[in-house]
Amino acid sequence: MNMSKEIEYAFLGGIFPKDLQSEVKEKSIGNIQYAANTLQWNLINGIESNISGPIKLFNRMFIGSFPNKYKDFYIKTKVFSHEEGACDINIGFINVLFIKQLLIPKVANKYLLDWINDNNDKKKVLFVYSSNFLESITFVKKIDSSVHICLILPDLPSFMNMDKSNSILYKCLNRSNQKALLNNIRYIDSFVILTDQMAEVLSIKNKKPHVVIEGMVSDSNSDINQNDNDIKVNTICYTGTLTKKYGIMDLVKAFRLIENEEYRLVICGSGEAEAEIKKIALNDPRIEYKGIIPREEAIKIQKNSTVLVNPRKNNEIYTKYSFPSKIMEYMIAGRPIVCYKLDGMPDEYDDFLNYVHDNSIESLKNKLVEVVSMKQEELINQGIKNRNFVLENKNNNIQAKKILQMIDTTLIK
Repeated sequence: MNMSKEIEYAFLGGIFPKDLQSEVKEKSIGNIQYAANTLQWNLINGIESNISGPIKLFNRMFIGSFPNKYKDFYIKTKVFSHEEGACDINIGFINVLFIKQLLIPKVANKYLLDWINDNNDKKKVLFVYSSNFLESITFVKKIDSSVHICLILPDLPSFMNMDKSNSILYKCLNRSNQKALLNNIRYIDSFVILTDQMAEVLSIKNKKPHVVIEGMVSDSNSDINQNDNDIKVNTICYTGTLTKKYGIMDLVKAFRLIENEEYRLVICGSGEAEAEIKKIALNDPRIEYKGIIPREEAIKIQKNSTVLVNPRKNNEIYTKYSFPSKIMEYMIAGRPIVCYKLDGMPDEYDDFLNYVHDNSIESLKNKLVEVVSMKQEELINQGIKNRNFVLENKNNNIQAKKILQMIDTTLIK
């Protein structure tokens, strides 16, 4: 597919521009939105591989708020170019919780209005990543109802960032965003959702065009070379948010049931369970807590581990409405994966993942030992199979083509 540039495409989201990534890493306090950044860049690159020319980016970086989660009080507006010929806007804002949610749409809307006016004679498609930009969606549709709005919804707002340490105000904001999303569905022309069940909650099944894209990868996601001789024997790895609701402490408990002194558990990330994990690691030298590390280092650790683990259980309603980005990340790393079968996970993944049989700590321990104990050849083959599956079937070119075909069909009507 090579869609005509008679259609003008734009993207409203929260990436880290390439030249600001090191600054974001340096100034962030706590977790960095690497998964969201990777998914958005994969999507942008995938779209551009299917059309002629770059799309325009309107960007509000997804960073934490000053002073607890980011060091800067104010982010300056900056013009940048993500590709040759592109003219993109990194929107500035006062980086204080609630204030930025209130003021950012007003600034973004100014730039969106200019884009609409500059392309008045063309069909226009605006991709919007996440429900954070609902005010801009309604603004655009009220200014020009012909603009096709495609909302990429990686999570339902009420289930975003479930760390218990988040403030009551933050949780209220998420619930408010969920209500606003449902009240403004009429302004959205099409959806990209991660699970079939999300369509039911949004009441768009058989009503609004939508495509289920549980994730996407690109060749650049696996650009760190892997040498099978570097794989560390008996090493179990988890990289991600240390949220108790996502099972991190169950993983630690299961690992401690393993009596073999040669086993290692490597944990990377931060979150509410951080202090508890640090304390346990002091008493169990087999557990290595690395904290927040650069994405490149995390990928290298993944590729050199025996097995990668996602300990999120299928015992909460939110598992219907999300597909863990960690699964895609682990599969592209080319290592065996231990996890639970979640309601939101398509059956096509069943042949590639090692599912824990039930929710007991003992079952998780047994599955970890079972996979770690496989012959080296079997471990390597399983990893190659995982990587090939996502590269061949879930790469960003293929996934973006599905999205563009959905939109193209709508525009032709």
